[in-house]
Amino acid sequence: IEAALRRKVIEASNEVYLMVDYSKFDKEAFVRTADFSKLKGIITDAELGEEWQEFLEERGITYINCYRLPDETELF
Repeated sequence: IEAALRRKVIEASNEVYLMVDYSKFDKEAFVRTADFSKLKGIITDAELGEEWQEFLEERGITYINCYRLPDETELF
């Protein structure tokens, strides 16, 4: 039920940001809530590897590392 509710919220949203700790990257998920095409940005707590950063950049997904907060010009 939670995944279905998340999907509905994502569908109704203008912008979707994923807040996730770095340990979740490169892991398979039991439930898939949405694909990357729905994301405006990802907020995480550590530096992502170059491969992930390129992946996000190619898709126009903003990457925010909370340990190195960007200045406001990088966000918009």
